[in-house]
Amino acid sequence: MFILSVIPIQRGIPFSTLSYYSTDALSAGTLVELPLGKQVIHGLVVEATSLIEAKTSIKQATFSLKKIKSVVGISAFSTALIEGLREASAKTVTPIGSLASLVMNELFFDLLQKLPTETIKKDVDEKIQSVVYGITLERVDQYKRIIRSAFAQRKSVVLVAPSIRALEYWHATLQKGISTHTLLLHSKVTKRDQKTVLSTIKQSERPLFICTTPLYAVIPRDDISTIIIEDEASSLYKTNDRFETDMRVVLDCIGRALRISIVYGDTLPRFETLHHSSSIELPRSYSPEKLVVVEIDPYRSILPTETVELIRYCQKNKTLFIYTNRKGLAPLSRCADCGTTVDCPTCGLPIVLRHKIVDGERQRLFICKHCGDTLPPTHVCSYCASWNITPVSIGTESIREAVVSIIPETQVVSIDDDLTPDSKSIDTLLSDIQKKKWFVLIGTQKLLPYIKAVDFVVIPFFDRLLSVPSPVVVEETLRLIMECNEKTKDSLILCTKKPDFPITKLLSTKKIQEIIDTDMETREALHYPPFGALLKLSITVPSAQREMVTARVESFFEGVDITALPVRRISPESMKLLCVWIISGPSSYTQENSEELQAFLQELRFPYSLQINPSRL
Repeated sequence: MFILSVIPIQRGIPFSTLSYYSTDALSAGTLVELPLGKQVIHGLVVEATSLIEAKTSIKQATFSLKKIKSVVGISAFSTALIEGLREASAKTVTPIGSLASLVMNELFFDLLQKLPTETIKKDVDEKIQSVVYGITLERVDQYKRIIRSAFAQRKSVVLVAPSIRALEYWHATLQKGISTHTLLLHSKVTKRDQKTVLSTIKQSERPLFICTTPLYAVIPRDDISTIIIEDEASSLYKTNDRFETDMRVVLDCIGRALRISIVYGDTLPRFETLHHSSSIELPRSYSPEKLVVVEIDPYRSILPTETVELIRYCQKNKTLFIYTNRKGLAPLSRCADCGTTVDCPTCGLPIVLRHKIVDGERQRLFICKHCGDTLPPTHVCSYCASWNITPVSIGTESIREAVVSIIPETQVVSIDDDLTPDSKSIDTLLSDIQKKKWFVLIGTQKLLPYIKAVDFVVIPFFDRLLSVPSPVVVEETLRLIMECNEKTKDSLILCTKKPDFPITKLLSTKKIQEIIDTDMETREALHYPPFGALLKLSITVPSAQREMVTARVESFFEGVDITALPVRRISPESMKLLCVWIISGPSSYTQENSEELQAFLQELRFPYSLQINPSRL
């Protein structure tokens, strides 16, 4: 007798895997029928363990095992799918059943059950990974070539985008000439259209071009040769749960198992992706040709003088987009008497007053998030020697107030997560403002996908972008510049007080390759991805359990670099604490220790989240 671990192929079951027994040792990927209450469901076998090996766990089980009803069959697709899920589980530290519930969408349950039991033959000998980068029109041309080449070989292509808006754009752009062979599938597609798409996938013998979001991307067709992961640097590829599973990793592992070519596309892909695909050397033509770096005086008002002049110039029938830091507010420390900002004495970037643990005591210091240098809380203004240093907020709301003091409010639109929470409200605002001959847009990065073209783009507080505490801050800043460069018709203007800062200086001469090379050297020295692994572990514990949990975490991660961040309460009245650790290890750490790490976190029995290679520390 054998104990089977089975993934249920049905929604609404509160378990990622179920246990049954069978008289035969079934292979991973076998499709079986299972009794569950009064109904019969289908499932995929993950593994089979002999009764002797599982004797102890069976005795400790609080339920009685049932026998599987029947064996439906096995295919090369389902076997490879389990193999890919197993590899993805190790890399993402996510239970395999939870991964399966993400990619085995209910729309494809029938397709999976109808798969032939004979071996699925693949012409591709090994997985091919490639990268497509550049402006949108350049990527469109390359994707069209990929689709034409695949269709000529009677192969299907899947394009994955992280958002429905992006997906609809790529579907509308790439379906020209092949609309009868193009399908669109995402969560907002009506049930009727979903059935039509499912029927086409099931019955069509011709190659298809399928546009979908990540959760629908694993499609049981044996003629799929390529998966295009568009906008691959988007954070939306990570699931919004405690595992924060990176769907790019999942699709890569499944593609590897199914021998499907993976193509990553973006304006500027992650440096990690460029490194793994050996595409780290960019062509000389890859450059923000409209970029202008402008040195500004230490601003003693909300907006730099140069930005104010550009706003006034826009009244001559010009359009302007003012980029602000993500999330409406971005704190600065500034002299309340003369307006001079407090800058780091080492790197010159803006710094803010924060708390820091020094010798076991919580102290207030001015801390630079870029280089870590500090100033005492008694610091006085470098311009007027005033002690009246106060934090100020410069974000969409405060910038809007400054702009409407210069031009009529009817010509200004501001957009961020608080003001415009959904796509419909953004589209409404933009459609109204674009009817005017001139206007000023104020927004975060959320606004960029909605902008078709403007005359000018200005980043008035460029220095602040570089002070974000992130291992990928250079990468994100460079990608923002390339995206803004594509949106502007005239000039992209960066306002900086530190034109001699290394990255700013390289940007002024448009030496993009040198910026990438320098950042990769820094990452290698610090063992940041892709040269190492970073984990951010957050655990919510009652205050009485804090020391016990801390001791267990530090004991488990003994031998690797682990740093505890300051503990904070969930809320002022709560007795629960949020404990956060940053763990640094070799790049293979998660894959080699995934099972032990999953077991350890489950044994803690406290709410947790684990971020692998987080973009924010």
